[in-house]
Amino acid sequence: MTPEPCPLSAREIEIVTHLAEGKTAKDIADLTGLSWASVNQRIKTMRRIVGAENSPHLAAIALRKGWIT
Repeated sequence: MTPEPCPLSAREIEIVTHLAEGKTAKDIADLTGLSWASVNQRIKTMRRIVGAENSPHLAAIALRKGWIT
């Protein structure tokens, strides 16, 4: 199956990959060097872009569409 075109940036893909691994926003902030607020804002933006209801739904969409593995 060919992945759908991804509307997310490389940094957003990194963040959603961590979400899919079960990491919290604080964990992701620590791993990426971003602030917790920045991670949360990016998650909210990504959810709006892809129409996800919550963070697990965002990760599921990204997995299903082939944006992350």
